[in-house]
Amino acid sequence: MGCFVYWQDTFHGIIRDISDQKKMQALKKELNRLKKLKNLGDLAGSVAHDLNNSLAGIATYPEILLMDDTLSPKIRASLAIIKESGQNASAVVLA
Repeated sequence: MGCFVYWQDTFHGIIRDISDQKKMQALKKELNRLKKLKNLGDLAGSVAHDLNNSLAGIATYPEILLMDDTLSPKIRASLAIIKESGQNASAVVLA
């Protein structure tokens, strides 16, 4: 009888679980997205605030001028239109 030696092919390697790393990358990506959205919201709020401040003058100054009883009806009508337009624009900014 003969003697047979059987050798198996073997593979040596390292298996590393990177699922936690993948989750961390996804969370960092989401955090960056949320930071960008927050910054955009802050910018929009700042612009709306500044615009509303400007529109407040447009809406209120004609009201002060309309207190003058010596103004002609034509000027009064023009001031009323300016006042109403300023109030409408301000309402859009605040909406």
